[in-house]
Amino acid sequence: MPSCPIIPVDETTPYESLETYNCPAAFPSTYECEQMTFTFTNVRDTIGNATLTYSYKNDDIGTYSLEAGTKLFKNDLEEPACVEQQTAVTVTQDVFNSGGDLYMKQDGVLNVYMVYVPLGDNTCASENLGKVRLEYQYFDCGSGA
Repeated sequence: MPSCPIIPVDETTPYESLETYNCPAAFPSTYECEQMTFTFTNVRDTIGNATLTYSYKNDDIGTYSLEAGTKLFKNDLEEPACVEQQTAVTVTQDVFNSGGDLYMKQDGVLNVYMVYVPLGDNTCASENLGKVRLEYQYFDCGSGA
């Protein structure tokens, strides 16, 4: 084990709203796909597990597909509601640090997505909003500080 300081990371993105993106080819051309995208930079390899906490509000009918990099997480979301709710996803060190076709991060960048799945007409007064919190630790063996 390196004799380097362990640095904790605890970052939360600002709230984002839904944005339209190009739907996969299997969707009808009239379908509008929407998601929220969050980007973390300077992400290091974790020691131990990492946690992504997805927070979402202002939707009482739809749900989200939670993703990071090319990894799709099992969706154990709270029931839709206008108030803020959270879903935490624990990611093992092996998965978080992996590369190849199934990856979490690439070149220090972690892109996280909340893909919206509409299930009816939303009756909340405000637009859908979401944010993501990233927590992990890493060895700082090369900062020179």
